[in-house]
Amino acid sequence: MQAFLHLMRLDPQKMRFLTEAMESHFRSLAEEAKHEGWLRLAFLDIGEEPAAGYLVFDFDNRLWIYNSCLKSGLP
Repeated sequence: MQAFLHLMRLDPQKMRFLTEAMESHFRSLAEEAKHEGWLRLAFLDIGEEPAAGYLVFDFDNRLWIYNSCLKSGLP
């Protein structure tokens, strides 16, 4: 989650959205989803650095995309 939230903060719009309360919500939600086996957190790395990511819930035989992040400056 740390890498995901870091990438989110690199986007000016998502940085404004990611208040302290919202970050706490994201962390709690991810922890509960992980505990239930629903959390899927994936990254696209360029070199050794994460460049993009998405947070998905795998629930009821469906993938529910919840949020994504992208390092700014990528094509």
